[in-house]
Amino acid sequence: MKPLTVIMFIVIFTWPITVILFALVRTYVPPENLTKVSLYMAWIFFFGVSSHYFVFFIFSKDYKQAFLRQLSCLPCGKKSSTVPVIRMLGTKSSSLAKLKNAPLPRNF
Repeated sequence: MKPLTVIMFIVIFTWPITVILFALVRTYVPPENLTKVSLYMAWIFFFGVSSHYFVFFIFSKDYKQAFLRQLSCLPCGKKSSTVPVIRMLGTKSSSLAKLKNAPLPRNF
């Protein structure tokens, strides 16, 4: 199965359930408790929205490597000797050559 298929199944099953439950809550729950009950029901919607990260982590090697690199920057992650740096590349070849030779920053 491809990641997009899995994500679509999750969205197809969580979105209608959330909408139906919110409609039922608005119909049957007293107005003074409506906000609290609605907030507690939002976990179904949040599960559907946040599942993309885990699906791509499981199904894609490229995404998994990128996510692990991002997580290694956290204090609780594995210590690395370099920090990933994003550079803006100029259009001139001389500025590109300068950027290629520039040293990368190190972790403290």
